[in-house]
Amino acid sequence: MSTNRLLVKLRPSSALRAADSRANVRPLFENRATAFGVDATPQWYIADLPDAGLPARSVSPWDLAHARVAAQLGIAESDVVFAEPDLIHDVYRDTNEEALQAGFAAGADCTETPQDSTHNKARGPADAWHLGDDFSQLAGARAAVAFTERRTRIAHIDTGYQPSHALKPAHILKDLERNFVDSDDNPGSATDPNNKVFLLDNSGHGTGTISILAGGKIPSSGVVLGGAPDADILPLRVADRVVLLRTSALARALDYAIQQGVDVITMSMGGLPSQAWAEAVDAVYDAGIVYCAAAGNHTGAMPPRVVVYPARYPRVIAVAGVMANRAPYMNLAGALEGSFGPQAVMAKALAAQMKATLEAVAEFDRQIEQLCRTHQDYEVFASLPGSGAVYSSRLLAAFGTDRTRSASAERVACLAGVAPVVERSGQQKWVHWRLRLPEVPAAELRRVRWRVGAPLLLGAGLLHAATCEGQVAPGGGAGAGLQVDPDHVSMLADAPALQ
Repeated sequence: MSTNRLLVKLRPSSALRAADSRANVRPLFENRATAFGVDATPQWYIADLPDAGLPARSVSPWDLAHARVAAQLGIAESDVVFAEPDLIHDVYRDTNEEALQAGFAAGADCTETPQDSTHNKARGPADAWHLGDDFSQLAGARAAVAFTERRTRIAHIDTGYQPSHALKPAHILKDLERNFVDSDDNPGSATDPNNKVFLLDNSGHGTGTISILAGGKIPSSGVVLGGAPDADILPLRVADRVVLLRTSALARALDYAIQQGVDVITMSMGGLPSQAWAEAVDAVYDAGIVYCAAAGNHTGAMPPRVVVYPARYPRVIAVAGVMANRAPYMNLAGALEGSFGPQAVMAKALAAQMKATLEAVAEFDRQIEQLCRTHQDYEVFASLPGSGAVYSSRLLAAFGTDRTRSASAERVACLAGVAPVVERSGQQKWVHWRLRLPEVPAAELRRVRWRVGAPLLLGAGLLHAATCEGQVAPGGGAGAGLQVDPDHVSMLADAPALQ
C-alpha cells in the first residue's frame, strides 16, 4: 500500500500516542516537540498515511489529505484542525536548469559567464553594475554603513552553497547552518552536495544567490559583488533544486531562522500556498524579521505569470528584478521573464505602501509636536485659533528664538505657511494659503539642512540646501540627483526647525 505524506495540525490528545506508532507521526518543528497530549496548543505534525483505498484515478495529494485523516490516525475528527499534503512544489519549472549529460559534473565549470544580451536583454556597463549610484546605490550604502558585532544576521534559504567557491561570503555562520532536505545525511551542513536530480540540475542556484547577497571580490575585476558582504549569513538548505521545494522543509527553515534571531530572511524560490507556510510567515513577522522572497519567473504563457508564494503573502516583500535599462524582465522573446500581479495584489501592495507612508508621516508629526513642546513659546503659538500641532510648529519655525530674523510681517507670513497665493485657470481665479519662499536670500538657504537620523532614507531624492540654488542633489552626476527650481522650494519652509 502506498503512503501519503501529510502536514496535519492537531489538538493534543492522548490518542496521539497510538497514532504516532500507526502513522509515523512526528512534530514538524523539532524545537517545539512536546509529549503527546501535554501541551494544550494545537501543533503541526508530519504523518505518513495510507492512501485510504481511493480509486487510482481520483488520487491526488489533496484527495488523500481529506480522506478520513482522523480515522486513519485513530483520533477524533475534532482534534484535526487542518490537513494539507506535504507537497513538493514542482509545478513551476525553471528554464535555467541545465540538462545533465553522461560524464558531465554539474557545477564543475566555475569560469565567469559574460552578461547575456540575447532575447532583448539589456547589458550593464560593467561587473556588478547593479550596485552603482545610477542603479540600486548598494555600493554607496555598504560603504556608508560600518558593520560591527553584533552584525546584521541574514538567513539565506536556498539549495545550499559551495564552501570552495571564490565568492563565498566572508561571514558564514558555520556552527549554525542547517540542512532540511530529508535525503541528506548531515543536517548540520548547508553545503550543496551537487546532487544530480532526475534529468535537470540547478543545484548551484544557492551558491549564485548567496554570492549576490554577500559575496566577495570577483577574481577578474576585484569588484565586491555582494550587496551586504559584511553581514552574518546563515545558510539554510531546503532543496536540491529550486522546483523541488517541499512544504515542510521551508516551514522548518523559517522556524529555525526565528530561533536563531535573524534580522532578515531572503529566498529565491517559491510555490503554491500552504497553511503551514502562512502561519510560519506570521511568526516571522511577529518576530520583527524582514522577509524577502522572489516574486517568481515564467516563460511565455507558462505559469506562474503571477506572484508565487510565499512572496504573495502580505507580510512578505515580493522581490522582482529590472534590467540595466531599468525595464522589467518582460517581452524577452521566449526567455525567462519576471512574474507580477494579479491586479488585486498590486493594488493591495500599493495600499499597504500608502498605509506605511501615512504611519511614517503620523510618527513624524508626533515627534515634531514632542520637540515643539520643549520650546519656551510653544503654549503661546499652540493657543492661537486653529493652529494645532502642525501650524504651531510652522509658526515656531518661522519665528524661532531670534525675533529679529524676519524683517517684515509679509516675510513671516511666507515662512509660516499662511501666505496668500493667487492661481488662475481660464476665466477662473482663486486664492488659497500655502507655503511660499520666493524672497528668502540664498545666504539664508545655505544654512538650511535636512538632517535624517537613519541612513539616507530618501536616496538620491534627499534634498540639501544646495538644490535650492540650482545645483544637483548629492548622490550622483547629472540625472542622478533632483534638480530644483529656486522659485519652488516651499517644501523647505519648516526645515530650520529640524536643524
